[in-house]
Amino acid sequence: MLAAGKLFVPTLHDHGHGIGQHADDWDHAIYSVDRSFRTELIDGQSIKCVPMRASAAPAFSGAFPYSRVLDWTGLGVRHIKGRHPNGDIILDI
Repeated sequence: MLAAGKLFVPTLHDHGHGIGQHADDWDHAIYSVDRSFRTELIDGQSIKCVPMRASAAPAFSGAFPYSRVLDWTGLGVRHIKGRHPNGDIILDI
């Protein structure tokens, strides 16, 4: 059970290394609207990333019903690459 104000991002993956082991092949871009760019694994370990505010709202194809009514001003992106412990991520929202 997650605490209030937390967002679970499933990033645990299997490429021949076990849970808790380091993975050399992280390459994720995580988009979110949240309070901070603090990024940590579910066990509390910090993840190094390059956070930035997104320059524009995402482009949606088709009839995405919320594209015009959502406030995208707080949209950020975290670029996570390289060697990190293999696990899921928790964000503050």
